[in-house]
Amino acid sequence: MRHAANVFSDRGEAPRYNTADATLWMFQALDDYLAAKRDPDLVSEMCPILMDIIHAHSEGTRHGIRVIPADGLLHTGEPGRS
Repeated sequence: MRHAANVFSDRGEAPRYNTADATLWMFQALDDYLAAKRDPDLVSEMCPILMDIIHAHSEGTRHGIRVIPADGLLHTGEPGRS
């Protein structure tokens, strides 16, 4: 799975890749788009990507981002990270 940076420094520091919800917002954006325009080709194209995201969150990603099986909620964070 590709990782997208979510924080870019104005001082030239390396980007940070620790967002918990950026990929999940893509689901919302896609739903909004599909509510406005029926596009079965886009759904077919996006389905494997969306399934990869669901799988990654189920298995756990970097920075302790994962779904808690007991309640289905998203957990994020790991010691020493902010």
